[in-house]
Amino acid sequence: MPKRPNNNKDKAKPKRKNNQGSIYYDKATNKYRAAITTEDGKRASKRFDSEQEAEDWVALKRAEMGLGTFIAPSETRLGEYMVEWLETHIEPDVRQRTLDRYISLTAHLGKLKDKPIQQITATMLKKLYNNIKVKRVHKDPKTKEKIIEMVPASGETKKKVHNLIHACLEQARIDRIIQSNPAKDVTPPKVTREEVETFTEEEINKMLTTCKSMKNLSGHPEHQWYPAVYMAVVTGVRMSELLGLRWIDAQDGYIYIRQGLHMTDSGEIIFEDPKSSAGKRKISLPPEYIPILAQCKAKAMEKYGEDFSTELLVFTSLEGTPINPQNWQRFWRKLLHQAGVEPKNFHALRHTHATKLLAAGMPLMDVSRRLGHAKPSHTLDLYGHAMPGHDDIIASKIADIYNLPDKIEKPPAEPEEKTPDK
Repeated sequence: MPKRPNNNKDKAKPKRKNNQGSIYYDKATNKYRAAITTEDGKRASKRFDSEQEAEDWVALKRAEMGLGTFIAPSETRLGEYMVEWLETHIEPDVRQRTLDRYISLTAHLGKLKDKPIQQITATMLKKLYNNIKVKRVHKDPKTKEKIIEMVPASGETKKKVHNLIHACLEQARIDRIIQSNPAKDVTPPKVTREEVETFTEEEINKMLTTCKSMKNLSGHPEHQWYPAVYMAVVTGVRMSELLGLRWIDAQDGYIYIRQGLHMTDSGEIIFEDPKSSAGKRKISLPPEYIPILAQCKAKAMEKYGEDFSTELLVFTSLEGTPINPQNWQRFWRKLLHQAGVEPKNFHALRHTHATKLLAAGMPLMDVSRRLGHAKPSHTLDLYGHAMPGHDDIIASKIADIYNLPDKIEKPPAEPEEKTPDK
């Protein structure tokens, strides 16, 4: 408990000048309150257990004001500031889907969104990350009833939340709402990369065979989206790139990735350019697929007649409209079920394409370009395990490389027998 002030002693103290700060004892709280008037005329104050602590605080704030580092007290809360930050600093410079992802991440702020920014600490942020949970929906294997449960979020989700808060608080520091960014003192959540899912050759063939004969309403013996699935298998394109492909982008044995079809959180279908220059690319088609695509184009030209345009999408709904990504996902799940293939994300076709190429000894740089990765290191990080190893060959050459004194001499290679001319 702080020692009560000596009234006679206090009266003997000279009166402080304006803007020099003030200190007085508050009987209601049994603490010393220090206060100082800021440059903009606002009053900053804080309570302390001892008079000396109050004196030190006033001296520190006066020094900060003199150096221009003083941060005025603010009750601005994280949630309200983040809304302003997103509107001012993020929305004008990002795509709608990116903004939607940022907004969806704010749902994980919990009670911290109502906390004044100046009161947020690194420990608070760490506790927030530790407790983030996400909704998981699955069916009971016996009753087939839908079960919804909250499970701990992945490290990737936690890191995205951390990056969001870090960027927001850094802007708050620039705006002089806080003196330092507490997110900088938090170790980013660890991301454990799961091994990518791929299909076997048998599963790929099952999918293609099943898709070709799936019941459909197109009036043709094979499903109208069979050419789309086949293209995904032999090119490794993303779903958005596949659904956004136009006839002008498919010619002379190549496809050109120039746009992607996406759906916003509001359900609107939009077309966007690839994020990076590497995403805009030219992909060669295997000769086995070219006749399939040609037949697909012939059907489209017959359907549209004089209205056919190379600006039309290659793969559409039966009505000729862009394929809704949600409808494609439903079709994909149905296809795997009918083919008797274990459910996997559509992106597994892309992973399969990449790993097959690398396992076949295709150069990393060429595979990376085909996938549209901005950096070959990203391709290597994802699929490096599929590349054939040459460690045995390396070991056999070590002695020659170092010219070791006790190296084992290898027998000379026998000359190849020449085939006599006929």
